[in-house]
Amino acid sequence: MTTAEELRQQAGPSFNGQLMLRAATELEQLSARVAELEAALHRLNSYDAPTEVQELRLKVAELEAVVRCSAKKPLLNEGVEMTTIEKVKEFHARFNVDLEKRRSASFRLMLEELIEFYDAQSNVERLDALLDLQYFLDGTFHAYGFDHIKEAAFEEVHRSNLSKLWPDGSARFREDGKVQKGPNFLPPDLARFVK
Repeated sequence: MTTAEELRQQAGPSFNGQLMLRAATELEQLSARVAELEAALHRLNSYDAPTEVQELRLKVAELEAVVRCSAKKPLLNEGVEMTTIEKVKEFHARFNVDLEKRRSASFRLMLEELIEFYDAQSNVERLDALLDLQYFLDGTFHAYGFDHIKEAAFEEVHRSNLSKLWPDGSARFREDGKVQKGPNFLPPDLARFVK
């Protein structure tokens, strides 16, 4: 049986570590309650454990199982700063996301978040929609196997976008605010990143 002290010793600063600390506290409380009820039971010279003691024992066992499961699946790159794609890949691994289904649902999932952003009535709702969109976008990079080339391909698109300036160094905009391509625009060479 895992003790609360063992959980505390294994816990670190990661998300898993914080879960383990919470589990340790809850395990201590439940264990204390079980011991208290068992002591009262012995004082009454009764050997049939009441339902409450049995329920508490089950809760302790469930909590220990959760902690064991959590400890078996460490975070990717624990202790190392992770990119948003690495975090989404961790989510996919933890929840056994079917990448084939994820690919087929990508457009619909991102469209839902775009609509949520469009309908947002507050900055909290806008931020939520944008972060969900980023999560789905990174998930789509991963589902299509583009996660390892995202940064380099992004740099290529950034280089291309900077070439939109006009010869006099100015930028010109469409009516909706999008930057227009100048005569020296160089399209991004994305073919070199994919097979």
